[in-house]
Amino acid sequence: MSSISLDRAEGYNVSTAQREIAELEEYIKNNGNDFKTKALVANPNGETVESNRAKKSARLEQQIQISEEKRDEVKNKSSVNRSAEGVEMEISETGRLRAENATRESILLKINSNAKEAKVYPEYEEAFEKESVGFKKAYATQTIGKYVDSGIKKDEVDLSYVEKLNALYDKLREEIKGVGDPEEQTARMKSLDDSYQRVFEKNIIKPLKSQYDGQASFYESGTTRKDSQMISSYQGLKDSRSVVDALMNNDNWHDTDSMKTLIEKLTDAVVTNAASK
Repeated sequence: MSSISLDRAEGYNVSTAQREIAELEEYIKNNGNDFKTKALVANPNGETVESNRAKKSARLEQQIQISEEKRDEVKNKSSVNRSAEGVEMEISETGRLRAENATRESILLKINSNAKEAKVYPEYEEAFEKESVGFKKAYATQTIGKYVDSGIKKDEVDLSYVEKLNALYDKLREEIKGVGDPEEQTARMKSLDDSYQRVFEKNIIKPLKSQYDGQASFYESGTTRKDSQMISSYQGLKDSRSVVDALMNNDNWHDTDSMKTLIEKLTDAVVTNAASK
């Protein structure tokens, strides 16, 4: 296209739009590439596309940085709760404190509940101990051998300890029935029974049972040597095994008369079969 304005071209009718285009092309040619960057692409504020692009990029970088800082701040201030399935959930500080308090209350309730169930009244065991400890003195000495006696002091065996122990149990049981609080009554009754079982076994059953076990074990060893005297003694002790089983059955302990009979029978069996011969 000619560099001469088209509106001066001879014999050519030029419209206003065509004239403006022609002038623009001529201006571009005269001003070179600088026109493209300063005139054609400038906004009303005088900013070019390149400057706008640089500003937008800077703003975007700033927004990204702020977003990352915000995320780190939230993560540091909040607690992270990991579920059993491995899902990570962020909870507020208030929520975390509520959860911790609820856990503490739950544990405390459980402790209090267990304490009620396991409540012990030591006075019961102390009373039973005092009432029965004297019984085991007659069985305190134990001697084992073919030519010695058992060590049981038969003339010192006092069966009244069994009577006194069971009478005390019955008395305390009646007292507990008068307790108004059902929970306390249940706890006291359990403590009473547990104390009775421990003391009866320790002070009444074990002293005699220990004498029997020691003698039976010793005389049984003579059967391998064909010792007729030891075999005879062992057989006599062995025949009393049913008495031992009945004595060990705690369902029988509250039956005073039956227990007195069983104790007498087993005591006689040990003394007789372990006597010097």
